[in-house]
Amino acid sequence: MTNPEFPALSLAHRAELFERLRALPAGNDPYLRCTFDGRAGWIISHMPAARALLTSTAGCKARPEHSQRLLGGVGALRGARVRQVKRHLVDAMAVEAAQQGVLARHLRGSLADGPPEPGPLTEALSTAMLTQLTGHRPGSVDGARLRRLVFSSWAGLEGERTDGRLRDELAQFMVDLVHGSGSGFLSRLRDAGWSTESIAEELRGMVLAGWGSTTAATLSALAFDVSPPPSRAAVDEVLRLYPPSFMIARTITEPPPHPLPFSLGDVVLISPWLIHRDPSGWSAAHRFDPGRWRRQQRDRWFLPFGLGPRRCPAAAFARTQIATAVAWYSPQLTPPAVRTLSLVESRSPALVPKWSPRTRSRLRVTNGEPPLLVAAESPNEVQPGTRPW
Repeated sequence: MTNPEFPALSLAHRAELFERLRALPAGNDPYLRCTFDGRAGWIISHMPAARALLTSTAGCKARPEHSQRLLGGVGALRGARVRQVKRHLVDAMAVEAAQQGVLARHLRGSLADGPPEPGPLTEALSTAMLTQLTGHRPGSVDGARLRRLVFSSWAGLEGERTDGRLRDELAQFMVDLVHGSGSGFLSRLRDAGWSTESIAEELRGMVLAGWGSTTAATLSALAFDVSPPPSRAAVDEVLRLYPPSFMIARTITEPPPHPLPFSLGDVVLISPWLIHRDPSGWSAAHRFDPGRWRRQQRDRWFLPFGLGPRRCPAAAFARTQIATAVAWYSPQLTPPAVRTLSLVESRSPALVPKWSPRTRSRLRVTNGEPPLLVAAESPNEVQPGTRPW
């Protein structure tokens, strides 16, 4: 294959790009030279090359400069400042992820009745995160309103606007949530010198970056009928086979480390979807097998949240939300009869389950207490149960 043409990396072309990536053979060529809507680029499908780039300073996020400024937050930072800000966020998010009972109550306060559907579940997971991180009452953030604000922000980020305006309605919404509020998350960041505006900017960035991703992993886990409580191994296997972030894009701004063949200005797309299916890193790579995490330790070929200084700061929180949602839903649902590969929110691949009308009519998530369970911390531990995972 010689310099194949791929669509642009914008959200509008995400479905076409995903289908083109899926058609590529995993483990064939670690560097595929190509173009993205006429722009010189590469696709990485081999973990050593991905690790070399993501842990270096050679690449910055491939989003256009005006769009990155509009997005703001840690993604717009450069140099050593990235690591400092990211460490504050990771620590604060990890503390909240450890509050399993609190997280479960906030999630339950946002869930709607009936089996989970992609749109409502995305709203529930996002609003539950916001109410917990800002100390508001569970269920007090309007998910439909948040969706409207998110899509309005995406319209600005994906457009060609260059007026330099850094604020939008979603930004003000986040400022209003943070202002005068209190939580462990807010306290840790305020103690580190963060202002209300800087905290709100990061919350806006996390909601936009993660919109639909935790939903995708939750639905995939339910589609595989993962037994409750879900082990760390089962959650990791879902994230391996159906990584919600199927692409990580970088623009080369500094000379890359040897032997990476990239030139300044190239766009490089790292594909967790292909890397997680590479036979160099995984045996029977296309099979859903949580037991592999007992038999072999190949996490060096595993990047569902990215790597390096720009790794997702909400990784621990997302894992806990996934496990908590699965632990609540799974005992009440029969195995789905139909499972369909879909892009949740037009962004994140998932194996989406479909349940029968009878299941829909009998499930009410608003009754009972939330589970206080989350995934086992050891990636080699698989919880016993009646199902094979």
